[in-house]
Amino acid sequence: MAVKSNAPPTLRELQRWMCAVIRAPQPADRKRSPRADCSAYVLPAAPQAAAVRLQVYIGGYPARIRESLEESFPAVAKVLGPRHWTRLVERYTRWAPQPSYNLNHAGALLPKLLRTDPLALEFPFLPDLARLEWQVVKAFHARAMRPLSASAVAQWSSEQWERAVIRFQPAVSVVESDWPVRKIWWSALQGKLRGRMPRSRQRNYALVWRAGFRVRCDAISAGEAQALGLLLRRCTLGELSRHLQGRVAPSEVTRWFSSWMAAGMIVGCTANGLGEQAAALEKGTCKR
Repeated sequence: MAVKSNAPPTLRELQRWMCAVIRAPQPADRKRSPRADCSAYVLPAAPQAAAVRLQVYIGGYPARIRESLEESFPAVAKVLGPRHWTRLVERYTRWAPQPSYNLNHAGALLPKLLRTDPLALEFPFLPDLARLEWQVVKAFHARAMRPLSASAVAQWSSEQWERAVIRFQPAVSVVESDWPVRKIWWSALQGKLRGRMPRSRQRNYALVWRAGFRVRCDAISAGEAQALGLLLRRCTLGELSRHLQGRVAPSEVTRWFSSWMAAGMIVGCTANGLGEQAAALEKGTCKR
């Protein structure tokens, strides 16, 4: 970036230069490197000290990002091993924008990167494993809300229940995958991978939620995953009932709701839902 000859760089110019220095790989031609003119941007405490002071940030930024990623994706790191993991972190640091000042958010785009990363050819389950781990991170940091009391809706009419929309804790999510990522995740955390990776696809569903300070990742059935997915997209109970009719026994649905209530997952229930078209349900989508 060219610097005005008779004026110091503007704040925007300084920010762009700093970002380029930290994130861009070192060019072969060092004379063209943004680090070469660091004295124009960094006020040295002593002669020749500008580059030394700048190095603190150049090395510190990727180190902090790596620490955050290792904390958020321990299973992915263990599956890949040190060599692959280090190179993945380097690619991610250069590729991913960081719109948040919170390091807990640093890994938000790693599942997206892995969908097109070469490592997904060798480890095809990796994007889904990263997606599961990121839901675990989000559940851990999510704000806990007061669970719904059954007495609050005890006097509701059948028409109100038909139009009711359920609200869940922010920590609740469902992860679907064609690979046994929940087993891989648990085995990695327990140190029991031993180089054995799945060779065949195995459709599975995981319910991620938080109980107190502990994040749970439970295996659930396809029916429960589908029901939760619809409810999380704000479908009404009437829509859900029609969608599940003939597919799932009513007693099974009642059992799901009882377990969700007992776990404190449900935080609200409002009888103001709007009807949706059956076609939208068949596609697995519901309007908010």
